[in-house]
Amino acid sequence: MKDTSMLLIRVLVAWVKEALEALSTEGKVVGTSILEWRNIRETCMSYVQMKRNQHRFDGTRDFNTDDPPTFDMLEDKEVIK
Repeated sequence: MKDTSMLLIRVLVAWVKEALEALSTEGKVVGTSILEWRNIRETCMSYVQMKRNQHRFDGTRDFNTDDPPTFDMLEDKEVIK
């Protein structure tokens, strides 16, 4: 199962990167945004590590699953914890 999960993650990452590249070249679809892949990836990896450190994904603590954690890069802050 772990190999399947990693494959899915790689496919999703590639899709997001490609979508961001397409959006950034179009110029009319988005207004205020951050579309630089390196910045987005670094922020995501840091945010996921922070959530790992809080035991968000390991089942050892209770978290509200109705509101998934969300980070706003434009505001540089977590908007849903």
